[in-house]
Amino acid sequence: MLYLYNGELMNKKGGIYVGIVAVIALAALALVIYPSLSTTNEWKASIYANLMLETKRIWQNARFVLDKATADALADYAQTSGGTDINGAGNQVESYLNNALTAISNESGFQCTLDSFNYQTGAANNEAIVTIDLKCEQELRKSTKTSFKVSYAKEAVFEKRVESASPPQVRDLQSYTLDIS
Repeated sequence: MLYLYNGELMNKKGGIYVGIVAVIALAALALVIYPSLSTTNEWKASIYANLMLETKRIWQNARFVLDKATADALADYAQTSGGTDINGAGNQVESYLNNALTAISNESGFQCTLDSFNYQTGAANNEAIVTIDLKCEQELRKSTKTSFKVSYAKEAVFEKRVESASPPQVRDLQSYTLDIS
């Protein structure tokens, strides 16, 4: 009976040791998994932050391209009309801006659009004030086709003056530099 008693005692001790080893193994596994999950979450957050920065960068580039497209449209309008009166150039300016945005969207993979467009002449008929709401956006996960998008939208104003029709000269009234000469 002593042998059985010792055998039962040994089984109880063995069960305790197995339980302790199992708890230690689970704790070690948790210590390995938790940092891995944390790193994965940080990685995903950094991807989203980079998408936000990239969206803003695309918006800034689009704004500069549209500023140049506005000057090009006004210069072309002045040259074809033979004068510096650009009162009716609004449709041509809007067309140039939309064409530029289509090219940007095709090249960058971002969707850039004009949410609003306003064209008016300034104090004289040779000055134009173009006000747009420019929006650039991209889907978060292109492969899954989610409806979640990263977007950046802001108003931009371009003020230009046509100083000569032949050859066309367009001055930016915000920086006072000659855009087209």
